[in-house]
Amino acid sequence: METNPLNPKEALKTLRILHFALLAGMIFFSLVALFLFYNGLEPIDVELSRAFTYIIPIFVVSGYATSHLLFRNRMGVARAAKDLTEKLTHYRAAFIVRLALLEGPAFFAIVAYMLTSELLFLGWAAIIIVYFITLWPTPAKIVADLALNYNEQHELEGN
Repeated sequence: METNPLNPKEALKTLRILHFALLAGMIFFSLVALFLFYNGLEPIDVELSRAFTYIIPIFVVSGYATSHLLFRNRMGVARAAKDLTEKLTHYRAAFIVRLALLEGPAFFAIVAYMLTSELLFLGWAAIIIVYFITLWPTPAKIVADLALNYNEQHELEGN
């Protein structure tokens, strides 16, 4: 599948829209789960709580670790690209994978909360959401992640 190359400003805008949409989805789902719980949703299986107490942290930590390792690995490939457009294409792919590997455990934790009404699981989702917020794409982060040279940095920042 061939993708159209984006100029740097469009690439940053696309990353921000994607990030915001995924973040909003997690927050909205969390709020829906809380709303349902406080309006009488009964836990489906309280016994699942014991199993989820061990499974959720493992998923959250492994999702974080995997997202971090894969992102750093793919940044090595992106840094070796010949021009800024190609670097940004690799960055976008790595960023999407990173967000997806974080979003999965968050949704799993929210569903576990809905099944058991255990607030601890919603807390794990909140931890991911807070970390997710820190990943907001900025030109400075992209410059640092891709180790852009002076010319590429100015092209990205639109100067």
